[in-house]
Amino acid sequence: MIGRLALGDVEGVQINRITPQGYNRMWNDKTKCLLPKYKWDLQLDTSLLNDKRAFQDYFIEKIKEIYWSLGYGADNDDLYRAYLKESGWLVE
Repeated sequence: MIGRLALGDVEGVQINRITPQGYNRMWNDKTKCLLPKYKWDLQLDTSLLNDKRAFQDYFIEKIKEIYWSLGYGADNDDLYRAYLKESGWLVE
């Protein structure tokens, strides 16, 4: 599958960082978008749809890519997994 995720009209919009319960951030966890629009290409082998763990790994890598584009460094995978668990989406 091929697609695209796009955000428009976001220059100066504040983005809050994913912070699951139990994770305390010691630094500023908010940033503002520098560009008026962002686009991320999505390419997904459909076999991932039948492999929940592989799809979860793909999803985490996309989160990292998006965060990097928005000016955040990527957090470690444990933080993203904690967020997915808190949201009821974690594959264990």
